[in-house]
Amino acid sequence: GEEADEEEEEKEEDDEEDQCSAGSSEGSRSSADVVVRGVPQRAPPPPPHPMPGADAAQDRLKSQWRDSLNERDAKEREVRQQWAKEERAPRPPRARGAGAGHSAPLCAAALPMTRMEALVALGLPPRSDVVPVAELRAVYRAAARQAHPDRPQNLHRQADATHDFQCVHAAFELLASGA
Repeated sequence: GEEADEEEEEKEEDDEEDQCSAGSSEGSRSSADVVVRGVPQRAPPPPPHPMPGADAAQDRLKSQWRDSLNERDAKEREVRQQWAKEERAPRPPRARGAGAGHSAPLCAAALPMTRMEALVALGLPPRSDVVPVAELRAVYRAAARQAHPDRPQNLHRQADATHDFQCVHAAFELLASGA
């Protein structure tokens, strides 16, 4: 029993080797052929495209995308050209900071002033009756900071800024003394 089984297995192996060697000597097979157990088989054809017309749709989308990029680039060029034109045009000097654009003196009066002028110089309503000392001090600090001649917004107007600063200080002295 066992010897017969072994002989059959040997015969099958010999047959497989013969078929493989016979198949490899054939020159008619293409590189796409596949050999399964010594039997040449043709490789399956590639699957069809998943969606008919997909290539055309993809080309349309690429074209639309390219067009939108070109439009964006054209708009960007126009804006840059406009900026370049504006930069070449002369500009008035820019004022910065809290007192930006403020060129008139804060107080037109000479330093001895009335209570109403002192309130206006500090930026308070002119008819304020009693101003608490804490609020008066905070308003004075803000007005002095804005009017100080060393601030960047006041560098081009040193004389006016010095006068404004002196007016603010005099107004605070007058209101803090309770006069």
